[in-house]
Amino acid sequence: MGKFNIITISRTYGSGGKGIAKRLAEKLGYSFWDKGIVRLASERSNLPEDLFDEDRLVKTSLLYSMALNMHVGQNLPANYHAALNDDKLFAVQSEIIREKAEEGNCIFVGRCAGYVLRKNKNALHVYLDADLDYRIDSIQRRFELPREAARKKVQKMDKTRRSYYTYYTNHTWGDVNDYHMCLNISKLGEEGTARLIHKFIELAE
Repeated sequence: MGKFNIITISRTYGSGGKGIAKRLAEKLGYSFWDKGIVRLASERSNLPEDLFDEDRLVKTSLLYSMALNMHVGQNLPANYHAALNDDKLFAVQSEIIREKAEEGNCIFVGRCAGYVLRKNKNALHVYLDADLDYRIDSIQRRFELPREAARKKVQKMDKTRRSYYTYYTNHTWGDVNDYHMCLNISKLGEEGTARLIHKFIELAE
């Protein structure tokens, strides 16, 4: 593969982003990076992997931001130092993403990789979504949840990812200007969407 030897995938919860990325990695012979980035960041920082959880990171980081605005000249809450350290954790993740991108032939899922590699001319940035019912069905099957519980889980995770992305990038999650491709996978499914992205890469060479 020539022009795009790096692919970043941002995805709404339940839209099959990880499955599509894995299929695409197999078709292209690329390495696949998702939780592996967390493992490497954990090893490099000598900190537990659960500290890199997106939900926890965004909550403490937002508290840090609020503390700066609300407690100027006062004693800051205990969350202040935790949030400051979380920003350092994000920096470690970003450093590893850049290193793996230098090796080429790789696919990243989440972790704001598209933003981290926004200036890399060899990177193809993809945003994946699906109809809400499709995503609820997917999460309901995966976790064997009642439909309303699956709906709430989808909404909660979307909110977390949106907040995480906005906090660390100052960009709007899902803004078409940040991606080369924005796809609704509802009609094509995971395999069809992986084939479509694969074809796009071939045509772009």
